[in-house]
Amino acid sequence: MFQLSRGGLEVPMTTQPKFSPTPFPDITMPMYKPDKPTDFTNAVKSVAPIDMNTIKGVSGKVYTSDKQLPLPPISSGSTGIAQPTLNTAVRAANLPSYVPSDTPKGLISRDDWDNFDDVNFYVGTDGKYYSTDPFFNRMIWRESKHDLNAKNGVYRGPTQIGKLAWTDAMPGISFDFRTDPEYAGKGAVNYAKWNIKQLKRAGIPVNTFTVYGAHNLGIKNLMAIYRDLDAPLTGKTKDAVLGNFNDSKEHAPELYKKYLRDPNSITGRDYMNLINAIFTIKG
Repeated sequence: MFQLSRGGLEVPMTTQPKFSPTPFPDITMPMYKPDKPTDFTNAVKSVAPIDMNTIKGVSGKVYTSDKQLPLPPISSGSTGIAQPTLNTAVRAANLPSYVPSDTPKGLISRDDWDNFDDVNFYVGTDGKYYSTDPFFNRMIWRESKHDLNAKNGVYRGPTQIGKLAWTDAMPGISFDFRTDPEYAGKGAVNYAKWNIKQLKRAGIPVNTFTVYGAHNLGIKNLMAIYRDLDAPLTGKTKDAVLGNFNDSKEHAPELYKKYLRDPNSITGRDYMNLINAIFTIKG
């Protein structure tokens, strides 16, 4: 780029203009900001894989332990993140189900699907991306195994949001910010809020299955499934659902066997049971 000198000549600009993204739309979510750039030099070299009952370490101010510690419950109104008392709890809550027999004990859910002020995201000492909220943390694990820069076709980031979904969730914000640690989490929460509005308009219950299903399949596919959970799947909805069964053996071995025997026999209820199994704490 060039600028005019006092003599009227074009000369190269010595500095590039700074990019200032538009404000975040429709969300208030405090983000952890380190006092200085993260230094991993003295951080724990080996961080045990996170599970839904434990958290270990955050970037910037590093709080670590030589073993994983159980965490106390966190209130839905808390906005704290990773204090030395390790009060950023990850916990499970039983979900009042519209199909009681299909809701497993220990299903990860949220107490309040209308208020996300308590949701925070951070980069751990292992360089991976986490959320202090159990639902979003499990979503990140399912979509990217906590990889901030994950890529899968047109999908990017820790929650694998596509361009159309990102446009709905973060209007005016560049697609490139899907892998930014501050914007990635905000995009996931905003997309959940956008899907929840559509679910309510359609009279569909808001819960773990429907909110993640809308994120995973898209709201139109989720609604198509919900109209008749036991109907045969067809078209793009079928393709989107079956893609989740390739690695279902770990979470739902019987459903995996059914999928191997006859993929055409998989129903919306099977998909619901798989998602519930993925979002359930075992033991």
